[in-house]
This record gives sequence, structure tokens and C-alpha cells, in this order.
Amino acid sequence: MKDVLKNKLDTFAENRSIISKGFVLQRDELSTAAALVFTNAGRRPDIERIRECRKMLQDRTGFLSGFQGMVELILISKMSLQANPENYIDDVLTVYKQLRSNKLVEYYEEIMASMTLVESGRFAEKDSVIAKYKDIISRMKKEHPFITDHSDFSFVMLLALNEKDVDTIIAEMEECFRYMRENFHAGKDSVQGISEVFTLYDTDVKLKCDKAIEIYNLLKERGVKYGKNHEFASLAILANIDADKNALVEEIVEASDYLKQKKGFGNWSIGSSERLMFAAVATAGTYDTNINNLGNTAANTIAVIVAEEIEMMMITTAMTTNMMIMNTVNT
Repeated sequence: MKDVLKNKLDTFAENRSIISKGFVLQRDELSTAAALVFTNAGRRPDIERIRECRKMLQDRTGFLSGFQGMVELILISKMSLQANPENYIDDVLTVYKQLRSNKLVEYYEEIMASMTLVESGRFAEKDSVIAKYKDIISRMKKEHPFITDHSDFSFVMLLALNEKDVDTIIAEMEECFRYMRENFHAGKDSVQGISEVFTLYDTDVKLKCDKAIEIYNLLKERGVKYGKNHEFASLAILANIDADKNALVEEIVEASDYLKQKKGFGNWSIGSSERLMFAAVATAGTYDTNINNLGNTAANTIAVIVAEEIEMMMITTAMTTNMMIMNTVNT
């Protein structure tokens, strides 16, 4: 394993441990997602500063606000990394008010999307970026009305920050969607998610789809299966790495095995598919990838944003499943 990857995994595990000890009542998955934020920034969590940022957030949002729900730990972690966390959260709140699609329901994906826009360095262009974002959502709903929903919002913001125009974005997404559906067995939601991430890149549609499928199959041959649910979208990042596919797969498997030995990443803590995704994202971060200009958002940050969003989706699914089980038992 390359030293740079080993050090990144060590830092990831250490950061998770610091956050878990500092926020003992938080779900383990959220501690992992927050640790990813600090690992990408090359920083150690400062628990006291994060708590100060939580107070700033609470002063600006209501007790029942979605900002104080599942997304809170990720948000205050990002705030703590800012030179001026007050300005950061004020900007996020400003964008969120313009983005919010449902006055009765708050979606954490819209909060995540707001953070992405602010962190792109294009806050001054927020009106045009948000208009493009809403146009993409509207066009997607026309193409796939039954599968386009709030789970797409975070990825769509990345697309809105992309240089490509909306017509090109929709055309490439549809080409990816159709090709993946014809050549790989996965659910429509998962295929739409990976198509959104694929469209961030300039590579030929069929070429990147074929490479993702090949990486999936190579991992399967090595005895590890990449998840076909929320984590499936992160395969698009791997498909845009200019490296030998067999060597890349070996690195990912080795990274996953190494991460498994760390506290909080064993089989009792997270699932094998989730751990494999984190290993893949960490490995991808050690390579240069072919990506369009996204303001100040670097390619490895795209991988982290995708991983953060996938982690949040997994938490939501787990909570929904637990509630369904409890309701069944009570009935």
C-alpha cells in the first residue's frame, strides 16, 4: 500500500475516534462522515471549536430545524474548518432559503447542496447557479418522474456548478442511464445516481460506464462485492482514474482490509459495502482525475462530497428500516 494512502486511512480512523469520543451521543455513521470532512481537509477535529460552532448554529436555527438533525455534525464540522464560521453558516442559510423546494418538509439534501455551493467559492453567482440547479431538477423530473426526488439534490448541485450547459448535462445523464440499464443489473435509483456523478466528468459515456462495470466485476472476482444501493454512485469516481484497473482494484481491496483492522471500521461497526466504499474513495483521492471546473471544488473533494451524501442516505435508510421494524413489533 502506498504511504500516502496508508497515512490517509490512519488519519481517517484517528479523526473518527476523536469525534466519537467528543460526541458520544451521535450515531457512529455520522462520526464517520464528519471524520471524512477533516481527513479531506488534512486537519484534526477540534472538539471545543466544533461545539462553539454548534452554539452558533443553534442561535441561528430553530430547535426543530433540519439543521439540528442528521446533518448537524457534518455542518458544524465544516464550520469549524472556516476562518469565519459565522459568515459560512450565514451564507449556507441564505442559499438554503433560495433552494428550499418544500415549505412543509426540510430535506437534509438541500442543506448539503447549500454547503456545496458555498464551498465552491461561487456564492456571488448563487442566483445563476440556483436557477441552473432548479432547471436540471425540473428536466430530470420530466425524464424520470418516479425516481427523481430529494435524494438527487446534492449531486445535482455539483452538476449545476459544472461548466456544461443544462442540455448537455441532461443528454449525457440520459445516455449514461440507458447504457448502464442495458449493460448492468442494478436498480433505477442507483443507476440514476451513478449517471449524475458520471456526468461531472468529460470522458466518453460508454468508456466510463464500461470501466465502472469492469471495476465492479474485478472486485467481485477478488471476493468483494461493491454495493448496488446508495454507494454504487461512487464507482463513477473510480472509472475516471487513469490507472491500471487491476492495480487499482488491488489497492482498494488492500485499503479495505487495512481499514477493517481499525476501531470503528470492523464488521460490528459498519457493513462491508460501506467500508469498501470508504476505501475506494480514499484510494481515489490519491490519484488525479479528469474533471471539469467546479469553482474551487477539487476532484478529490468531489469524491468526499459524494461519500458524505452516500453516508447520509445510508443513515436515513437505516433509520427508516428500524422504524418499520419497531412499528411491526408494536403491531
